[in-house]
Amino acid sequence: MTGRLLKILTFSLITLLSTSTLALDIDEKLTFRILQTSTSKKTILMNRGLEDGLVIGDHAKFFITTGVFARAVCIKATPSRSVWSIYRIVKPSEIQRDKVANLKISSPVKLTNDRSKSLQATYPSGKQMGEPVDINRSSPQQRSAYAQSQGSSRYDKNYEEQSELEAIKTTSFSSNQTMSRPTPSKILDKNMAFNVSAGLNMLSGTYDNVGVSTDAELSSLGFAGEFELFFPKSQSFLQKFSLKASVGYYSGSNGISESTSSSIDFGGAVNFHIFNPLATNRFIPYVEFGFGLSMTSLNEIPETAGSSTTESLSGSGTYMNFGGGIKYTLDSGFGFYAKGDYFSSSSTFSIETGGSTVENTISLSGFRAIGGAYLRF
Repeated sequence: MTGRLLKILTFSLITLLSTSTLALDIDEKLTFRILQTSTSKKTILMNRGLEDGLVIGDHAKFFITTGVFARAVCIKATPSRSVWSIYRIVKPSEIQRDKVANLKISSPVKLTNDRSKSLQATYPSGKQMGEPVDINRSSPQQRSAYAQSQGSSRYDKNYEEQSELEAIKTTSFSSNQTMSRPTPSKILDKNMAFNVSAGLNMLSGTYDNVGVSTDAELSSLGFAGEFELFFPKSQSFLQKFSLKASVGYYSGSNGISESTSSSIDFGGAVNFHIFNPLATNRFIPYVEFGFGLSMTSLNEIPETAGSSTTESLSGSGTYMNFGGGIKYTLDSGFGFYAKGDYFSSSSTFSIETGGSTVENTISLSGFRAIGGAYLRF
């Protein structure tokens, strides 16, 4: 029994020392992202917690480049998340989901002698001044005194705020609760997506056959699969970018003597999103620039101009695309997107003729309309 008690005391001491060592000092700064807010914007959940040096009872100023927009106290914390009660709001518009901002640890607000300006007129002796009253933990006498000093309407407002806080606690911090679907905060941390799409290619160009140029025109369906990488932990401009690796395929009649062409494209793309690409339940516009390699096949191509003899050719080349679109992600991580872009490709085919090698080229370019779906994971 004594040995077990000693182990418990040792573990408690180590935990206490670790917390003290990691805790942030006054005026230390930290970048964070708001994951959830209450309806009144006086309770928020952020993506920083004990591992980042935050502890329950910390006071902090929230600020961006234009200045301080709120002041709050930490009321609950886990290793990677924390809940903050905001007791001073300077700019309500800045308190919104997915907002990236900075916090600076500060000392508690001093209690003024002017009761009309006091954040907290009555509070049990021995406690830090300036912290919001915890209605759930206070005694009936304390709640009654607080209600009398602040007015019943203010008491009701704080009681409603506590209800909102409890809702956030239940959703975000309960480790025993089985969730039917991922919470938005979990989706925000998922940095990869698998995309599938189908689109209409409307391309035109030329086929250079041994120095003789022939018009080419191709309208066909194309299909693609893509892996997309996001940067959710970046607090800089990089957060709005994503990288893609893709494989695409299209095939159809090219208008060259009833011949057909097909292409398998391997490449990548860079996307820039106007808003945070990790946000859910909102439309996110973006622009895309891509490039890669093409493996192209031409079937039933005349050997020479005017020849009735045909052949099948295999060649390679490059492509590029540039365009824009819009995407929409659900809280489940499933989403949809649509885009339009300008596509251009050029492929070369080596042909042995008359003891020498000649190179034929097909160049196609035009507009593509594409729609698809994806899953973040």
